[in-house]
Amino acid sequence: MKPQAVIYDIGNVLIEWQPERYYDRVIGEDRRRAMFAEIDLQGMHELVDLGEHFTDDMPNNITAAQARGWQTHHFDGPKSCAERLVSDGLVTQDQAA
Repeated sequence: MKPQAVIYDIGNVLIEWQPERYYDRVIGEDRRRAMFAEIDLQGMHELVDLGEHFTDDMPNNITAAQARGWQTHHFDGPKSCAERLVSDGLVTQDQAA
């Protein structure tokens, strides 16, 4: 059977992913530690890996993810992304503003 979709998962599957290294370089260790104290980034990545929610800007990727039963969001800009987060009850309207 010819593949109809390819999903790239670089979260320690194909390439080592250590977000601490990236964020330390981009925003500094102190700011990264403060951010990670507030956000469970690893937990969020694990949910995505389980198909909990998939966001992408390519319609064909969204279609492929939906065919697998994943919850999806077609990213077409920050406004629609914020609206989706509010509608899913993940953030309040004030937090999304």
